[in-house]
Amino acid sequence: MLKPFFILAFTANNLIFTTYADNHPEEKCKGDNEIFVKCPDTVCVPKTCDEVGYPLPCDNLHPGGKCPSKPGCICKENYVRDKHGKCIPIKDCPSCGGDPNAVSGCGVNCERHCADYLGHPIPCEKICHKNSCDCRKGYYYDDRIKKCVKPKECKKCYGPNEEFVKTGICDKSCPKKHDGKNHDKIGKQICKNQCLCKKGYVRALNNTCIRIIDCKEPQCPIHEKYEKNPTCKPRKCSELGFKIKCDDKKPGCVCIDDYVRNNKGVCIPKKECPSCGGDPNAVAGCGLNCNKHCSDIGKKPGPCNTQCHDNACDCRDGFFYDDSTKKCVKPEECKICTKPHEVYDKCPPTCPPQTCESIGKSITVHQKHTNRRASPGVYVKRATIEIKLESVSRKRTV
Repeated sequence: MLKPFFILAFTANNLIFTTYADNHPEEKCKGDNEIFVKCPDTVCVPKTCDEVGYPLPCDNLHPGGKCPSKPGCICKENYVRDKHGKCIPIKDCPSCGGDPNAVSGCGVNCERHCADYLGHPIPCEKICHKNSCDCRKGYYYDDRIKKCVKPKECKKCYGPNEEFVKTGICDKSCPKKHDGKNHDKIGKQICKNQCLCKKGYVRALNNTCIRIIDCKEPQCPIHEKYEKNPTCKPRKCSELGFKIKCDDKKPGCVCIDDYVRNNKGVCIPKKECPSCGGDPNAVAGCGLNCNKHCSDIGKKPGPCNTQCHDNACDCRDGFFYDDSTKKCVKPEECKICTKPHEVYDKCPPTCPPQTCESIGKSITVHQKHTNRRASPGVYVKRATIEIKLESVSRKRTV
């Protein structure tokens, strides 16, 4: 015999609910290429064309935590919503990362860089980066401006005092003697299809073209600058998040702002260091972790302090700050219980009692209630209560 059923169409959320007599609903999505999910905010993928190629603000839920959004329909894998709300293939979006000449891809552009086009092939990285972009067919990636361009635009020079040369004498660099004279005795090497310094200019260590007379001041490598009296701030990845001593203030080349030296001595962005304050799950930041503490999980975002502490750390994306351990952890590793002898129980027992008032008293437990469980929450460890009960019992028998 067939079970009776009824269908309820709820078009506001683009859903169709088919409810059967046994109260087990089956959710169906009305639109093409859609799927139903219980918590859309935790599906960390671009959901619209506007999100393709950009960092994703993904919510993380603690086990048992409340979903910040209602159940609903999202586009299936490799599909996103266009400006009309229709799910389309992600590669059909008009742009990627704000570049109309790019589409969703791995972010590698293998053999599709301007350097490849100009006869200077670069190694092809065998990796696929999440939510990244590749150039459309007929375009090449220009690493200088981080955009996809037509092949002819690869010859465009962006630096001051540069010009594109099909065949010419390679750039000379600033001499080691900083007296404004050209002591360079390197032979005339030939370069092809490159942006070279104009006549009367030389290539500085920071990759810009300057006049020879401007070579008087010591030249520093790329991402470095010369300081006569270096300021007191972290210089290496290993110093991030720690108290530092600034005893050595000798003139010399230091990393530019927001850069520090890695273990090879190369200046890199601070956020690319493997750790901060000794925590591999932290990066250089303001030390606030606004709305990213374990206690913030499941809550609505609140106001943030605008103060930024010097040489501080913040948790990486996907991690939360645990105030009890002073470390950044995954949301499921957050410690809800902060007081001694406490544990978190999703389904705690009602017996033994959890209060001091009931210790030492006789407890009547009916058989039908032995399997009864209380609501989730923070409770005292059972072993601790048993010890206290035993201690009270001994005192009364003396």
